[in-house]
Amino acid sequence: MTNVNFYDLKKNEINNIRITKYLKYLDILSNSLNKIHKADFKSSYWEIIIGPWLLFFISTNDTNYSYQKKNKKLNNNSPKDRGLLRVPYDFASYINLTYQNDYFNSLEDFTVGENNKFSTNAFKYTIKKNNLRNLINSINIKLSKIILKYFSIVAIDTYLPIEQRIKLFIKSKFRIFPISLYDNGVSDNTNINFDIRKKILKNKSGKIAIEDQLDKLLIKIIPYQIPYVYIEGYKELIRKLPKSNKTLKVIYTSVGLFQNELFKLFCAQNKIKNNTKLVGSQHGGFPYGMSDSPMPYLEKKIVDRYLTWGWSDGENDIKFISLKISHLKKFIEKKRIVKNDNLALYISTCGSKSDPNNWSVISGNEWIKYYDDQSIFFDNLNQSLYKKILIRLHPSDNVFDFPQKKNFLKINKSFNFDKNNNYAYTLLKTKLVIIDHLHTTFLETIAFKIPTIVFIDEKSWIPNDKFLKIYEKLKDVQIIHTSPISASNFINKNFNTIDQWWNSIEVKDVVCELQNSFINLSINPEKKLINYLNNLKK
Repeated sequence: MTNVNFYDLKKNEINNIRITKYLKYLDILSNSLNKIHKADFKSSYWEIIIGPWLLFFISTNDTNYSYQKKNKKLNNNSPKDRGLLRVPYDFASYINLTYQNDYFNSLEDFTVGENNKFSTNAFKYTIKKNNLRNLINSINIKLSKIILKYFSIVAIDTYLPIEQRIKLFIKSKFRIFPISLYDNGVSDNTNINFDIRKKILKNKSGKIAIEDQLDKLLIKIIPYQIPYVYIEGYKELIRKLPKSNKTLKVIYTSVGLFQNELFKLFCAQNKIKNNTKLVGSQHGGFPYGMSDSPMPYLEKKIVDRYLTWGWSDGENDIKFISLKISHLKKFIEKKRIVKNDNLALYISTCGSKSDPNNWSVISGNEWIKYYDDQSIFFDNLNQSLYKKILIRLHPSDNVFDFPQKKNFLKINKSFNFDKNNNYAYTLLKTKLVIIDHLHTTFLETIAFKIPTIVFIDEKSWIPNDKFLKIYEKLKDVQIIHTSPISASNFINKNFNTIDQWWNSIEVKDVVCELQNSFINLSINPEKKLINYLNNLKK
């Protein structure tokens, strides 16, 4: 039996098929992994480790082969081993492979029998860091492993700024330690064992029922695309775990249960062996609590408790607060000084055309329209406002070969770009925020009481029933616009008097309703989290 059954997730036909496949192959792979590693864990153990990759993998390949066979990636950077089918080292490496042009080309060639050439070593995606930062991270990880045995509550991959993590440690009277736990060293020997992989989808009868084209595809590619770290590298990952701590009662995380392989293994081992409680926490805006998307659903159901920013959809959802927004709000309110001639901040986002469709956010060729809408917005905006606008690119723009920056420079070569690493510093001088998506910044700027205009394509951003009521009200007061022309027209007309609109009773009432349901805050967020985790430990 798995941790996640998806019974209460509202699913369209496409996602229902993908989830059915997910449950089917999770069961098969769990049995195979037990045989390979001579273990006897339930599928709930393996789901923590491989579940996020498996759901993303199935949905991504269903999208690219069943719906977007002609789709080409935004990223034009191709590795030297073009034509070779590469086995990803881990989940993060798999995601990075999907950003590369030749990956899906080589995978498609393999599925039709035109290419059976494999790279004999796993493909490992690494983020380049300077030597000093690498040294600090290495020391931090080693120190964390040593002192972990003294704590009954640990916080890992919290998505909190470092000053807030320090506050958490101090205010807990040094009882909740924000440790680091990463697989920061990869062996030079990452040889792929094809003999083992060929047998990985064998069940008791020796055959797997093929129900449709998606089954045919998955049976062909899973053995050669399941990450190295789950097969050949699993024992090495086990050796990197900290020593067992039977007094560890609670593990708190926000973003660790997706791409941090060592941490996922750490959680699975402690949950099974020590009955440690796993506490997850919301780390972003849409689609969390606002849409019926499978991945956030898996994220919140794979843990024992899930701390939300104020909403609840199930038994393990806890109406809580946004720790990070609560922390930043105090800084913004204390430092922000706005003058009439202050700037407007335009916040963009980015993503891959290979990302799964039907997840209630932009995917596939919808990115083309997204960039077209940016052009339409600025074409219709008074050019006198151009000099007042600062463009904020998504930090991952470089991963996708800078499509955001290229598009903005195509619109106007004179645009200025925000260079602050932390955009909170830019908000201190911002009169108006313009956002072309519904991700985290949409909720952050509203929580900071900064006038915010959003424009989106309703075909890409699909709210669930709970968010729909407030969503319609946000449209009524013109915070959310469903076309770039509507948004630019509103700004043309109201830029100089934007505060009057923002402080009107109608707007304030809708903003208050949104905050009560989706952006709960606290003046002492660290203490609130400490109290909750301590009570859960008892």
